[in-house]
Amino acid sequence: MWFDVDKAGLAALLEARGKSFAVFELVQNAWDADPNEVSIELKPILSEPYALLTVADDSPEGWADLSHAFTLFSRSRRADEPAKRGRFSLGEKLVLSLCRNAKIVTITGSVIFNDTGRHRRSECRSRGTLFECQIRMTRDELAEVEQSITQLIPPVPTIFNGQPLNRPVPLKTFTAKLPTMIADDDGNLRPSVRQASVEVYGGEAGGILELGIPICDADWPWRLNVLQKVPLGMDRASVTDAFRRSLQVAAMNAMADTLNGEQAVTSWASEAMGDSRILPDALKHIVTQRFGERAVVAVPGDPVANATAEANGSPVIHGGALSAGAWANIRKHRLIPSTSQAFPTPAPSAAAEAPTICPLCKQARRA
Repeated sequence: MWFDVDKAGLAALLEARGKSFAVFELVQNAWDADPNEVSIELKPILSEPYALLTVADDSPEGWADLSHAFTLFSRSRRADEPAKRGRFSLGEKLVLSLCRNAKIVTITGSVIFNDTGRHRRSECRSRGTLFECQIRMTRDELAEVEQSITQLIPPVPTIFNGQPLNRPVPLKTFTAKLPTMIADDDGNLRPSVRQASVEVYGGEAGGILELGIPICDADWPWRLNVLQKVPLGMDRASVTDAFRRSLQVAAMNAMADTLNGEQAVTSWASEAMGDSRILPDALKHIVTQRFGERAVVAVPGDPVANATAEANGSPVIHGGALSAGAWANIRKHRLIPSTSQAFPTPAPSAAAEAPTICPLCKQARRA
């Protein structure tokens, strides 16, 4: 064996992620098994900073290979399925590092983890998999996990402590080409771009979800549930910048008509305005919300037209108000007239413009 893994050291690294992360790892594994129902139980253990956590599903397949429960970085059998969450075969191992004992039971047998080590057992289930553990968790952490679980968007009926989790109705669903990760024929994860469906939900704060599992917060006002693998680091705590930008502009194209004036001046809206992928209608709505329907672009060489526009109540947009990318998109789509176009300065008459020469005094004079 080339490697040893220090359980306590791994647990220390994971503590910063929060205990919700551990629960979500188990829930997403259960969802990926295509069950009819998933059950989550989380109860405090009396007088101890521990909780009893149980996640069970009724999938007909279960686990074909129980060694995946304790083998780090084994080939994930779902890595080549873009509509599944699995990629590193890490989930159960990360959770186990936080537990003082645990049991996994599936259709092919069971394995027990306790203070004497790992033990295989013949106990099995007729359907699905059960993961049961005593996980280190203070009462404050337990309350945080209970709140976080309500933020899940379950693809199948999911029961938490006897109560069904709510499946909210999306405000909208749109499709977009987004970066993802898909395993090749050798099982290696490769970056790719794929058409994906994205569900838009309201909420108190914006965020990004992968197939119903919260990943990270976001500045925009929507919770965006991406229905395919999202490019993540091994910590599963953040998305790549390329993915964030792609999702941001796609959401703006789909949801721009819902923005108000306050939202239109945010940094994320400004960034989307400068993205070459933004659609004309979305860009027009943002500009209108920021500057008004009668906005015009200032022309530095035509101060009379600029002044006339202001005198007529038309907001005049000067060059520094927007990024170079936003201006490029506005020009490309011809969205906003200039002051010279909207309020042309009258040209002086030829007689007034050209002086004449007096034939007697030979001095220039105007007609």
